[in-house]
Amino acid sequence: MEAKLSAGPARQTVDFLRKYWQLAALVVLITVASLLSDAFLRTGNLLNVARQISINGLLATGLTFVVLTGNIDLSTGSMLQAVAMFYAYMSTGSLALGLAAVVLLGICLGTVNGLITNYLKVDAFLTTLAMWVFLDGFSLWINNGYPIQVHNPTFKLIGAGYVWWIPVPAIVLTVTAVAGHLILNRTYLGRLFYAIGGNEEAVRLSGVNTKNVKTMAFIISGITAALAGVIMLGRLGLGDPIAGSGLALDAVAATVVGGTRLGGGRGTVWGTIAGAMMLGVINNLFNLMNVSPYLQLMVKGLIIVAAVGLFRKK
Repeated sequence: MEAKLSAGPARQTVDFLRKYWQLAALVVLITVASLLSDAFLRTGNLLNVARQISINGLLATGLTFVVLTGNIDLSTGSMLQAVAMFYAYMSTGSLALGLAAVVLLGICLGTVNGLITNYLKVDAFLTTLAMWVFLDGFSLWINNGYPIQVHNPTFKLIGAGYVWWIPVPAIVLTVTAVAGHLILNRTYLGRLFYAIGGNEEAVRLSGVNTKNVKTMAFIISGITAALAGVIMLGRLGLGDPIAGSGLALDAVAATVVGGTRLGGGRGTVWGTIAGAMMLGVINNLFNLMNVSPYLQLMVKGLIIVAAVGLFRKK
């Protein structure tokens, strides 16, 4: 009887760790970071980490939808900077109009990615790589390679402000993540994202237009990239034509580390957020310890390879 009672909690613990291993890994990382650096747990540093994580978390949240359907989107970082440059260049000073314009631009760019990938049957890797290059050129062309200053204080509030003591970007990420979770777990569309990633042919034979569903995933990725662009614009106080350099790969890393399976069918928004938080803690710890940024890139590459290897057969 005692053996059964002792085995029960042990089994429950193992099951919990298997299901929520990202949370356990995050707790371990935070513990290690606090031991290695006395500055890590300071309030100012933790708030800074939350603000930094928000941009990658937004990009990765949208990317999760794309990866769930078996595709990839490498253009999210370039979308971010293109949206920021577009608004900075066309700014009317109206926050509402500005937000509407950048979200519409994100929808348009995501739609283009989706239509080319799903209806012209161009591989998503090539489609979004081409979009990446195109938008990099657009961002540089719009103002001859120079940043564009934005003086609207409201945008600075979005990127660098607080509500009470909580950074506004962290609030935007939380609301977006909750919306993404509800879409995936409480809607018919969300079930289709998972089903297509698991067996697209079976879904197609059931009468679902899988091309439209996969295009919708790209549109969601475009919207989150646009929101990240708004936050980056407010944080920097200007539209920077190279602000998105490398951010697409950070988003891929957060998505994969968070447990979303490349190839589709398995993954969660909260897992992705945990992945972004883990990467954010690692980056922050490296900065506090004055680790070379070149070494940080090497470690990030190893993390991606390890995560892909871990989930390859799951």
